[in-house]
Amino acid sequence: MKSASEEVVASTAAGVVSAFVAAIEAKDPEALRAVFAEDAVFVNLLGTPMVGRQGIVDGHAWAFAGPLRHSTVALVEASVIDAGDDVAAVHALIRRGRHEDAPIGGLPPGDTRLLLTVRRASEGWIAIAGVNVGVAAPPAS
Repeated sequence: MKSASEEVVASTAAGVVSAFVAAIEAKDPEALRAVFAEDAVFVNLLGTPMVGRQGIVDGHAWAFAGPLRHSTVALVEASVIDAGDDVAAVHALIRRGRHEDAPIGGLPPGDTRLLLTVRRASEGWIAIAGVNVGVAAPPAS
């Protein structure tokens, strides 16, 4: 059995984003454990840094119980920028919706841009850093 520090989630760089989105849609913070390296850092939509794998798991557990509780997410598109044999940046457009019966509150529907820096591990790819930012219209002139 692999230790948590050896787990990998994807056989390709783009697969890391797919696994991230699947974990968010399932509201499964433990599934994120295999997405991120032990020393990874992720900055969420609110600008809050989550440091380390456990910090990322805990931060998302809070979000799933609160602002993301009634949200849906879907991967719209993703592109991979190779930065060498063992490192890549994966840029994705994520669409957030809400369940039809969702009460008032939580995050509204909208798009975000996710950027994950991923590296090849011994058995696949894993995220070492990430940031998720909201897509907004430019201000009127």
